[in-house]
Amino acid sequence: MSRLNNDVIGAQQAISNTLVTIISNFVSLVATLAIMLALEWRLTLLALLILPLFVLPARRIGRVLRDLRRQSMQMNAEMNATMNETLNVSG
Repeated sequence: MSRLNNDVIGAQQAISNTLVTIISNFVSLVATLAIMLALEWRLTLLALLILPLFVLPARRIGRVLRDLRRQSMQMNAEMNATMNETLNVSG
């Protein structure tokens, strides 16, 4: 029961922290773009045009890392199941 309660608390904290982070990052992005546009709008437009050259490879790498992490977790679960079956002594 304690584990279930801790999992619920962990999920609740993750959701609330994620929401705060998203809002904070959005405000920072808008403020940064506004300042950049005010200082030098041509350089800002150039930076925004170049941005996809960095974002697209990062997304691809993120997908690969996500798949590798998923495989790692699956292998870890299988190993834990095998260890439980092997080391679990009924009696």
